[in-house]
Amino acid sequence: MGATGPDLGFGLKLAEQVAEGALLAEGERKEDAVAGCFACGARRAALLHRAPVIYDMELAFALWGFLSEAPSELIAYRRPIFAGVAHDYARQRKLADKVSADVLRLAPEQVKAALAANWRDWLGGARAASNA
Repeated sequence: MGATGPDLGFGLKLAEQVAEGALLAEGERKEDAVAGCFACGARRAALLHRAPVIYDMELAFALWGFLSEAPSELIAYRRPIFAGVAHDYARQRKLADKVSADVLRLAPEQVKAALAANWRDWLGGARAASNA
C-alpha cells in the first residue's frame, strides 16, 4: 500500500514551482514532468515521515535530469517513462518505484553533482540499456 504523507497538495504546488525552471527536451511536456517528479518527491517525503518540502521536489527533478543539461542517454531513457504519465496514476507509482530508498535519502546537491556518473545505477538505466 505504500506510505502516504501529509499535505501532498502543497507538495504538488512545490513540484509546479520547481518545474518553472525545468529543462524539457523536444516532445516532453511540463505536466508529465510535474506528475512524475511529484510522485518521486512525495515518496521521498513519506519515506522521511513528513510533509513534502521543496528539497524533495528538487531532488526528483534533478534525479531525472530536468534541472541541468542531462546526458542524452538519460533523456532517451526518461522520455518513454514520462510520456503521458500525468494521466496515469499507476505509471506514476511505477516511476516513483524505480528510485531506491537509498537514492531518495541523498541531498539534492549530491544528485546534481553526480548525476552524469550515477544516473544509470540510480534509475535502473543500465539494466534497461542492457535489455534493449
